[in-house]
Amino acid sequence: MLCHTYELLLFLVQTIRLYEAKVGGTGPGSSNIFSPDLTDFDAYGNKAAANDYMTVLVQPESQTVIVQFAPYNYSVPAITCTFGTPSFYIYSVAVGRNQVAKQFVFNGEDSTGNAFLGIAVYNSSSPCTFTWYTRQISNTHQEFSVINVDPTGSVAYGAISKVFFVYQLTSPYSQINNHTLPDIGFMPHAIDVQGSSVVLAGYTNASLTAPELFKPVVYLMDTSGSIKDTWNYTASNGSWQEGLTNLGADSYAARFDMSIDISDTGGLVLVGIQSINTAFTFSINNVNSPTNLALVNSISNGKTAVGFGKAVAFLDSAGTTAAILNNIYTVLDYEW
Repeated sequence: MLCHTYELLLFLVQTIRLYEAKVGGTGPGSSNIFSPDLTDFDAYGNKAAANDYMTVLVQPESQTVIVQFAPYNYSVPAITCTFGTPSFYIYSVAVGRNQVAKQFVFNGEDSTGNAFLGIAVYNSSSPCTFTWYTRQISNTHQEFSVINVDPTGSVAYGAISKVFFVYQLTSPYSQINNHTLPDIGFMPHAIDVQGSSVVLAGYTNASLTAPELFKPVVYLMDTSGSIKDTWNYTASNGSWQEGLTNLGADSYAARFDMSIDISDTGGLVLVGIQSINTAFTFSINNVNSPTNLALVNSISNGKTAVGFGKAVAFLDSAGTTAAILNNIYTVLDYEW
């Protein structure tokens, strides 16, 4: 009885969320101006990025970034820098895990509804100065936009609705190669890159006869934008996930966040899908010439709360140890 009550509550909340998205949200088909909550430091993407050389933290409300350079001690104070353009809303930032250059990549949207990506290159700390290079990638609002950087910080990869892009991080920072995604209903939620392999995860329409229903999907791509393999999630018969519809997934909501990490050397991939409370491990046959993405195993913390897999990370290069972030939030209002 408790299981059925949980599913009923979940269905009702998802239905309400879908209605809100259609009549007053900022999802596809909405005529409203994009107006994100500037006090939410987690909405639409990762507002923090770090490696051994620098840490970047975006503060949307004050339109600033806090940057801390190594060494991470009191000898080097953190600096606060303003956005390159006051009308920016930054979805997420990224740095290469082995990157030495003092720069970071970002994506977002301006006040007129143009989606952009770019790079901020450090000049000096007194006053804090970055040179911001931006490139428009769409002239319409993008409810979902993801970006990440290869380990050396040389190339950025990302996706918006219908488009996968490659951004060369070399001066004059203007070369972007766009590739059309074959699934026009795909909504990207997470991306990572290693070698010549790109793993892109998100939601797609589950049925042509029920376009409001969505299911998770994971793509294995090469760095030229060619899809090499696809994994579509299917719930186990009789599981509580089998009844999920993911209503409202076409508008941003924190419960639909995903995460990806590719191991440095092992060719293993972690994918966290918190809406189904599960993290998956995959293997890539060859990260430098990928053709196959194989499911290895999965782990779930049960049905105590949705949110397992909010963030995932391998703790060693071979991918033998991992950390998984678990969120806990209320079913009725999805407050964390």
